[in-house]
Amino acid sequence: MANNYFFTGEKGIGKSTLIDLYLKKHFCGKVGGFKTVKKVHEGRRVSFHLVSPNFVGDLNDDNVLFYCHDASLNEGLDINERFNTLSNILDDYNEYDIIIMDEIGPHEESAEVFKDKIRKVLDSDKYVLGVIQKSESKFLDELKKRKDVKLLNVTKENRDRIFSK
Repeated sequence: MANNYFFTGEKGIGKSTLIDLYLKKHFCGKVGGFKTVKKVHEGRRVSFHLVSPNFVGDLNDDNVLFYCHDASLNEGLDINERFNTLSNILDDYNEYDIIIMDEIGPHEESAEVFKDKIRKVLDSDKYVLGVIQKSESKFLDELKKRKDVKLLNVTKENRDRIFSK
């Protein structure tokens, strides 16, 4: 039986919003895991950060994964190493009632430490709710094929009914 539930679908369809809605309206336990947050700098530069689902604070160099639209900002920044370093966010998963993984995508393909920690959590009996990008990678394919993973494709037609069942 699946205890790991992941949304997938087109960008901007509302996958992360569904997780937020579920946590707000249907869940009252301790929440752990991670979420990937986008930050827009000066109207055009974009950075992505890995933080806890309950994160309140500044998105800064301590939690940055990578930058978009300005390659010079990524000089000296090893994205795989950033994922692996920030993977400690999953170390205490046993202390929580549910683990959020929002989101997993192709950037994690070579971040072996991070991937191993994701596998360890998925192998546990913890409930996981997350997002898998609609992208191609060996790691994403591995996750989608797991017998303990239920993958839900979110569309405009079904997103308002996902939690009504």
